[in-house]
This record gives sequence, structure tokens and C-alpha cells, in this order.
Amino acid sequence: MEPYKEFLNIVAKTFGADAEISLMKPSLPLIYSKNFYVYKIGGIQNAIVLCPTSDQIPLNLWLGIYRFFRQENERVFAFLSKAYASLIKPFEEYQIDSIDYLGALKQFDSFSPDLLEALLDKETESTPIYTKGTQLVAKFYLFNPIKSYTAREIGKRLNISAATVARSNVVLHQLKVLVKEGVGAGIMYTLISKPFLIQKLKPYFIKPYGESFLMMVDEGFVMSQSGLLLSGESALSEYSDLSAPKNRTVLAVAKNRAAEIQKHYSALRIDRPTTLIEIQFFIYDPVLFSKGKTIDLLDLYIVTEKKNTAKDPRVNQALKTIENLIIHG
Repeated sequence: MEPYKEFLNIVAKTFGADAEISLMKPSLPLIYSKNFYVYKIGGIQNAIVLCPTSDQIPLNLWLGIYRFFRQENERVFAFLSKAYASLIKPFEEYQIDSIDYLGALKQFDSFSPDLLEALLDKETESTPIYTKGTQLVAKFYLFNPIKSYTAREIGKRLNISAATVARSNVVLHQLKVLVKEGVGAGIMYTLISKPFLIQKLKPYFIKPYGESFLMMVDEGFVMSQSGLLLSGESALSEYSDLSAPKNRTVLAVAKNRAAEIQKHYSALRIDRPTTLIEIQFFIYDPVLFSKGKTIDLLDLYIVTEKKNTAKDPRVNQALKTIENLIIHG
């Protein structure tokens, strides 16, 4: 028997005789696909209906799948069993008056996840502390497939402690970009969506370097060094119509290599070919998520956005291009 068949008859009456109801089989992270049925309401009305596979689905999973579908759908509805009454405090406060008819079976009530999100906000009392470790972990979720990960797995991949990852996961969960499942050592987190992560974390992004230094170096220096990547305007020119600076090259390297790099500094001498570089010493190794000769796209986005104080429209367009590349590859 089709899941929620009797219930969907009520939905059909609510949305009208012309409503076309079909069970969707979208490509979803496992954490969602095993916990929800997704129905498409077509015809005159267009909406997504989310129905749980059990009455034990945590509220944060509801919010996660809602945000997943809300990106491309005007109307997304969640239908919660009466079993959620103890979770929703008070239950009636979040009910949608306009579709009360869906409660006719006396087993379900209809709720807007937009309103339920307010409940989660009330339950998050502490202010998240976003650090460079948090940013590294956020980058891991952004540049890897959307699935569930343990802190140990991420720590091993990033060569940082599982405790650092665990703390960062808590912060990202507080910021509502991750969904949590499991308990104790079995806790796993899943990214809700890449566009949502970028949107939610923009106010928290940390510029990956403190200062930049202008240096004169031997002409062959840049080509001979590993771990040096194009950054700033030099990297931006690789992904946009903006030109690279003509009088210098902008590079990035991990700050723990500062002393080594500065050994190559040369006083300006007419008899020795030199080139001017602007070098940025990153708070973490820029090579970690880099592909090719530039810093990774999120670092490039952050560096560019924070420098674009004048809101140059050409740079704004380049930022949109970078964001699209991050999301879609």
C-alpha cells in the first residue's frame, strides 16, 4: 500500500480536485531518503509535501530537508504526527491556520518549517564561536560529497584532532548548516546543502591571512617553490574577465613557512633579475583543498569579498561566478 494513501486523500481535498499528487524519488543524502517520503503536488497548486517514515524524526532533520527543497520550491509543507506534541512547545503555536483541514484524520497536523525554525532558534542559547578550525571543517563539507561523516574521519583527512572537528561540528550544527544523527562515539553530521552553507556562514567567514608582504625575489623563485599558490587578483583572473595585476604577482603560503620564504628576499639590485610579489601567509595550509595553481575557491571568495569594500560591480560579478563554481563545480 502506498505510504500515507489515506492521508494524501485529505491533502488532495485540501489542494483541490485538480491537484496531481505523486511520490517523488529525488536524489537525496541517505539521512533524508531513509526518513522521509517526498510528494509533489502538481496541477494548479505547486508544492512539496514532506512526510516522515516514523514518528521519531528529530526536528533538526525536518528543518534540514525543508531547507534542501525550499531552495527551488515556493511552497514546502511538513506534516507532523501527533507524536511530536511533546517536541513542539506549544504544539498549536506553529500550526498553519490556512490548511487546518489536513488535521481531519485526527492523526496529523500541518506545520510550516519556517515557523518551526523559530523554535530551534529559541533552543539555541549560546553564541557559536567560529574559528579557523571551524572554517577548515566547513571547507571539508563544502568540497566533499554530501553524506554523513564522523569527527574521526574528517580529522584524519585534514590532519587535525578529532576533538577540534567535534567542536567545529557543534558550532556548524548551532549555525544550522549540519544535521546531526547518532549518539556518543557514533555521532555523525551531514551538510544540508552547499548554497545554504555559503549563505549562512558569510557573516562568520575569517580572512585566511593576517597581513600581506611585498617582497623582491629572484626571478626563478616562484617556479622553484612548492606550496605557493596564486591568490587575490592573480587567482581571480583565472576565473573571471578581470586582469591580473601587471606590476606584481599575488601568492599564498602557509604561515609556518614564513621564515623559509623570507630567506629568499632580495634587496633591489640592478645587476640581478628580480620580480615583485605580494605574499599572503595563510593561517592554515592553502594547499589542503586547492586544485591546480590557485588557492581553493572558498578562500578566493573570502579574500576577494573582504577586499571589495568599494563594492566594485565587476568584482561582485566575479564573486557570483566563484560561488556558482563552488556549488556546481
